[in-house]
Amino acid sequence: MAPGGLHLAGGSAPAPALVDPPFRIAQSPYAAESCVWLPALGWQRADQDLYERLERAFSIPMLFMAILILPIWRPSSSGPRRCALDLLERVVHRTPERRLRRLREILAERERDISRLRGRIGDLEAEVRAAATKGDDPG
Repeated sequence: MAPGGLHLAGGSAPAPALVDPPFRIAQSPYAAESCVWLPALGWQRADQDLYERLERAFSIPMLFMAILILPIWRPSSSGPRRCALDLLERVVHRTPERRLRRLREILAERERDISRLRGRIGDLEAEVRAAATKGDDPG
């Protein structure tokens, strides 16, 4: 099996290379099956050493890209804790308006729960009064 994919029965070209010819760029009949072709590096043995070298090489650029996608925020005067919370909210796209809307939804849910509980309490009080009056009847 070549690094690019599965071989078709009786054929020399792997299946992905037949569907999309650019897949052939990363395949060579001269390279071992455990090798992959990487731009600027050429053919490399796919092992733990290559993984660690690529991880080291791409860690700083990935951090830079992560910083670029963070939303821009203005530090608040409330201190570093509030500033960090503001940043966290903006990262997860929770604007104050969305947070306010969500809090109002939660409050409405709680008020519905409270009204249901008051109804159940009223029903139970009526049962208790009925049982108490039934127990008071000499009979």
